[in-house]
Amino acid sequence: MKFSPLDVAIIFGGYGLAVLLLFVATRTKDTARRLLVSAAGLAASTATVCMLTYGTFSGPWMWAWGAVPVVIAAWFWLRKYQQSSWADRLAGKTGRIFTADMPGRPSFGVLAGPGRAVGHDDPSGGFDFAVEFDFNGQRVLGMQYRDRVAAPARGVFDQTRTGQVVEAIDATHSLVQLACPPTPALLIKARALPEQRGAGGTAKASIFEDYQLARNTIGALLPSARLTPVAEGWEPEFAAQFAVEAENEAFARAVLTPEVQRLMVADPWFRIRFVAMHRGALWTNDNGSLSEWTVLSNAAHLVRLAAAIPAHTWRTVFPGYQVEQFIGRLHAQGPAAWQLPRRSLVARVNERRMAAGRVPLSPTKLVARIGLVAGLVALAVLPVVAASVSSADSGEETASLGSMAIFSAVIAIVLVKVTFFPSRKPSMFQRLMQDSSHRTARPS
Repeated sequence: MKFSPLDVAIIFGGYGLAVLLLFVATRTKDTARRLLVSAAGLAASTATVCMLTYGTFSGPWMWAWGAVPVVIAAWFWLRKYQQSSWADRLAGKTGRIFTADMPGRPSFGVLAGPGRAVGHDDPSGGFDFAVEFDFNGQRVLGMQYRDRVAAPARGVFDQTRTGQVVEAIDATHSLVQLACPPTPALLIKARALPEQRGAGGTAKASIFEDYQLARNTIGALLPSARLTPVAEGWEPEFAAQFAVEAENEAFARAVLTPEVQRLMVADPWFRIRFVAMHRGALWTNDNGSLSEWTVLSNAAHLVRLAAAIPAHTWRTVFPGYQVEQFIGRLHAQGPAAWQLPRRSLVARVNERRMAAGRVPLSPTKLVARIGLVAGLVALAVLPVVAASVSSADSGEETASLGSMAIFSAVIAIVLVKVTFFPSRKPSMFQRLMQDSSHRTARPS
């Protein structure tokens, strides 16, 4: 393949300019922000059109694009097989697996209703797949559902139907729930970047976290109760990063003590999602299919949050022996019950990212980034190899290949740095975890 200097400038320069414009857009407001986002879209679109026009219909590009449908089909089959495998392992002897085409419903929690979350025993609620199991003494429910699909119309997923494949990519959501005592409805929503700046605080989220937040909250299940904003009386950092809506303001303030507020500010996991509490469940949403990492990672964070809530708050809303059992189970395991699932490379990478205040990566996202780095390395090496074995290349072509190799290498280095070796910040999160372990060792 032969790239002219103009091709290299348009393709790589277009994508680089788009990233730069988006970065600047996050620091502007109103009309200037809209213009910068539009310009970024135009630059990326121009680069994409140039890349596709160059080689879509000839050479290796044709084979690469022809393999895309095969790769997508193989990915769907693999995810389906893996889902049934890990769900069977988690359910074990004390849990249960539920599907839309089989009778039976979870024993607690909420289901996907018409626009809102409904009780697990509500006939209007539906789901595609769910697994209920015990996690460090707590009952956890992982559920997968599709957006904009009424419960009676939910059927078995058919990979041969284009509409369902598109829906599975863009309109499938996962919900992880922790069983807890029945409480008034409470919703804690992470703010997007423009909202954080409008609230007068320091914006901690990046533009990529802003994108994840948008993906996780579109189509997410919200409590069905009537909620009112609770805007006053929070610590400044918490108020800048989160919005609180509650059915009962007194309960919201009893849950969100200063210690809980600081825990949520320090943990980057909360920056890309919302957390809700209602109908005997504490839950959070993610965009995409339900995976083992999603279930275990979210369950660990929900258990950590529940353990940080004062014991007397739980006793106030639902006094009784069951609440005492729930509190006892929360604190019996100690900090060991709050740890993220250990997964060799994934665990080590996320330990670095959490210490630097970055959002943890799932195995799927980490593999995607490794694949992208490998592709960039190939783009950096292949032109050098091609130039060394071909002596007939012109100086102009050699220069274009060299510029492509340098650009690819720089992008690969930056991606490796931000993924595996993020800049470390003071680990307030780790200090809060240690303090929380001391406070919760003896429930009051």
